[in-house]
Amino acid sequence: MAADVKKVAERVNAILIARFKLSLMELVQTGLRAQPFLDRLAGECLMLGAPHYKLFGRAAVIYLDNPPVNAITAVARARLKILIDRFATRKDIDAIILRGAGPEFSSGTDISGSSEKVNFDGLQELITTIKASAVPVVAALQGRAIGEALSIALACHARVATPSAQLAFPEATWGLVPAGAAALHLSELAGLRCALEMIVGGKSITGNAAHALGLVDELVSSREALVDQAVRVATERSPRPSKSPTEGRPDIIDDFKQSFPASLKAPAGKLAMECVLAAESASLDENLVIETRHNEKLLAEAATIGLLHASKVELATGALHFQSGSDSISPPKCVAVVGFGFMGRGIAISFAIGGMKVLVHDQAGDRLAEGLEAVGASLKSMVRRGRISQEQGDTARNNIIAVRDIKALEEADLVVEAVSEDLDLKKAIFARLDSICRQHTVLVTNTSSLDIDEIAAATGRPKKIAGMHFFSPAHLLKLVEIIPGRETAEGTIKQLRAVANHIGKIGVVVGNQFAFVANKLLAGYQREALFLLEEGALPEQVDRVLQDFGFAMGPFVMNDMAGNDISYHVRQAASYPAGMRYPHVADRIYEAGRYGQKTNKGWYRYEPGQREAHPDIEVAALIESTSSERGFKRRNISDEEILQRCLLPVVNDAAWLLGDGIARSSGDIDVVWINGLGFPRRKGGPMFWADHLGPKRVYERVIEFREEHGPVLWEPAPLLAFLAKSGMRFADVR
Repeated sequence: MAADVKKVAERVNAILIARFKLSLMELVQTGLRAQPFLDRLAGECLMLGAPHYKLFGRAAVIYLDNPPVNAITAVARARLKILIDRFATRKDIDAIILRGAGPEFSSGTDISGSSEKVNFDGLQELITTIKASAVPVVAALQGRAIGEALSIALACHARVATPSAQLAFPEATWGLVPAGAAALHLSELAGLRCALEMIVGGKSITGNAAHALGLVDELVSSREALVDQAVRVATERSPRPSKSPTEGRPDIIDDFKQSFPASLKAPAGKLAMECVLAAESASLDENLVIETRHNEKLLAEAATIGLLHASKVELATGALHFQSGSDSISPPKCVAVVGFGFMGRGIAISFAIGGMKVLVHDQAGDRLAEGLEAVGASLKSMVRRGRISQEQGDTARNNIIAVRDIKALEEADLVVEAVSEDLDLKKAIFARLDSICRQHTVLVTNTSSLDIDEIAAATGRPKKIAGMHFFSPAHLLKLVEIIPGRETAEGTIKQLRAVANHIGKIGVVVGNQFAFVANKLLAGYQREALFLLEEGALPEQVDRVLQDFGFAMGPFVMNDMAGNDISYHVRQAASYPAGMRYPHVADRIYEAGRYGQKTNKGWYRYEPGQREAHPDIEVAALIESTSSERGFKRRNISDEEILQRCLLPVVNDAAWLLGDGIARSSGDIDVVWINGLGFPRRKGGPMFWADHLGPKRVYERVIEFREEHGPVLWEPAPLLAFLAKSGMRFADVR
């Protein structure tokens, strides 16, 4: 509580200083009376995060100012409307410029509150005010301009942007449709195809692409020149013709459905499609009403509540808290990846798509050519699937440069080690890198479980050493665990979080404990799935229950993909305390040579060259014989028990990690599972699921399983017991 009060006090103090200086200038310039000046100053202190303005000659620049990403609240909309109304009637103002304070324009609607609803109050009135302004309103876009913020920008009379600005409508990931007449304005400015791809398909574009499409009037080379260019566009602009929304309409719609098939499966996608098609004939007011009606309907859906939670915790986890007006951390110009196997290739692709020069090195020199060929194939696949453009694919391939001499890595600002999980090998590589790389260079390991401090001890720069655990396939999955050691500098962690953001990843900071957070929690999920087989279930039943819940695949299909030989060697290397049950059935699968898809047989049978899993009577017989061998009397196991046996270990183990400080928040755990381990996004994550089930019910069920299966694996975490007794939720744990 004290920290929150201090934060508010600091923010009020900053507002007082900034506004006091500005308002005194206004008094001199415009002759304002003292009492209205003091009233306005007091009002602004009560509206933390509300827009403010500065006068530059005959231009009024209104700043969206709500750090860290200028999220838009109901107060911000009301204040913005008041300011536009005020300047729209002043004869000494020729242009009204909207821009963001700091490195971002705005991340859109503020969804950070505890409510499970989204507030669009005042947006319709703001949009109509902008459209009706006699003084041109120009949006100056830099950084992110997404969601509601982009709707506001599109309603303006013109837009200027930096080439790297990011424009998108993320509402589909919240289970909603964009508000603020987005479909109408996109269709008018760039045509039906663009409206479908951005609003229904969720496509993100850069300032460069927006200019080519006609959404942006002019590009500006730097943030510093945004206001001057916006003023010039406001005073010199000429009306731009609208794109025809009906030309080639059936073909455009058919092409979209083929290119974005998944977009129309969810309720939000279907209603977003309705918004875009209605925009062709409906008025501004009618479009605003349609959007409101659709969002009211969607907000009553349980899936939307889960999707909103997922987006909230991702924002909270990924947000970098820069001060208003400060610059963001610049990404490294050159990154090196040591180890060019499957993981190293995916990591290299991620950085290369992010626009960085990537040096790749492998001690096995012949692996470099093989790796570059595999990288080319992966990039072609990403282009074919619409994940990146052909231009992005070509640029990324050219960004990746193989080097045989490790000394060439001296150029790198960041080095990612991605060799096999061998502690001695990693330490030797880090010692060599420490002697080669410049002092400012950050060295990170992609280990999934090893001790960061032991690796850092091999160098003379422990403040610049950390873990950066990517998830496979690294170029497709968004999750990165960032693991500081005892001496890792806070600036290093902030830099790595910024790098993760830059390449489209979510960097979750976790504690330096064996297996960290993701793999620690995954172990319980997989362990209970194996035990269920010994007690009476079959792989196809367990997988079906988890897939019906929303996972893309069940644990046994996933194991067949990863390789049952790999999981076997992990088990052999692990230590098992006395009394801990061991999954013998998994060893029997390995001993039978059933390694998974690579051998066309694992927990399932596979046709050569295909990935469709077929239940195998040999596996059923092997499971039944193992049950008999271990003394289990097989029984019918309900779908509900399967779901709870697989998910409740995740929740209980997470409560242990939260209590020990290894995980920073329940939201971080939800982010890890959604973005790295396949938990269904519409369910919000395992901790959100547990909160809706109720910590008391979770605790009671864990106690029941402890009585049935023993305390070694089912001892309830003290935090879970506390929440059950107090009536609090995991979401309340900070």
